[in-house]
Amino acid sequence: MAKKYLLDTSAVIKYLNNSFSAEGLLMIDEIVDHECLLSFITEIELQCWNPVNANDLKLYIEFVNHSFIYYADEKIIKEKSELEKHII
Repeated sequence: MAKKYLLDTSAVIKYLNNSFSAEGLLMIDEIVDHECLLSFITEIELQCWNPVNANDLKLYIEFVNHSFIYYADEKIIKEKSELEKHII
């Protein structure tokens, strides 16, 4: 049985920012190449992510679009995202 990994927000951001070591980036590359799984919580947190480089948002969109998201209710995600934006 193949291993499955649910990536958390910190891992995704470090991956997208190339902040991992070379070995870490290779490990995440292998995971992402096979099946990238995110929770809806990670998606919410990434929607609130404010990268230094605005072009990094394109990376986020592409990354999420190629991932399988374990969802709750779309309304919950949107409401939580709006709340987080106002808190941060």
